Amino acid sequence: MSKHTQEPWHLEDQGCPKLAGCHEFEIRNAAGRYVATVDCSASTENAANAARIVACVNACEGINPAAVPDMLRAARYALEVLRSIDRTVVEAPGYVEMAEDGLRAAFAKAEGMVQ
Repeated sequence: MSKHTQEPWHLEDQGCPKLAGCHEFEIRNAAGRYVATVDCSASTENAANAARIVACVNACEGINPAAVPDMLRAARYALEVLRSIDRTVVEAPGYVEMAEDGLRAAFAKAEGMVQ
């Protein structure tokens, strides 16, 4: 896994001395160590980008980022297997449905269909 500043990260809105209504965001870790700055802008897109950076880093704490596509692929295969199981012979009533529902909800959230 790559070396990077430890999580969790958070945003600090520094305001902006250059223009009224602008915001400059500093990204820092829990110890207050500076990680990055998202430039001063009145654009809500910059604020959203800064928040996304922090959310993605914090959500991936302890996960090798290179493994995420493989994990998603494996979860999709697992969902297909669960869909194909004959529920009349499964000895764990309700567990297959719970697993399917959990995977569907996770994919919907990951793909932006649910907030």
